[in-house]
Amino acid sequence: MSEILLAAALAVMLLGLYGMSTTRDLVRMVIMMEVLTVGAFLAVLPSATAIPSLGITLALILIGGVAAETVLLVALIYRYYRYTGTTDTMTMDRGKETP
Repeated sequence: MSEILLAAALAVMLLGLYGMSTTRDLVRMVIMMEVLTVGAFLAVLPSATAIPSLGITLALILIGGVAAETVLLVALIYRYYRYTGTTDTMTMDRGKETP
């Protein structure tokens, strides 16, 4: 059973990595990062069944980290969108963010 979960976790993680590497849109990149973290949750799941306290601790750490990361990235994307009017990474200039 745990081998199936680890294989599913690897497949979901690879899907997230593929999505992040093929898109140029910042919002889609954040969504693919969330798919990647779902794969991490699936990888933690077998340890949650073997040692419940370890699994719960790892899940809480993952949830806290993902929530903080997502809020920060969405705020940065919103600021970039307000400045440029787009979320496409091809329009980014190096170091020219002063209005």
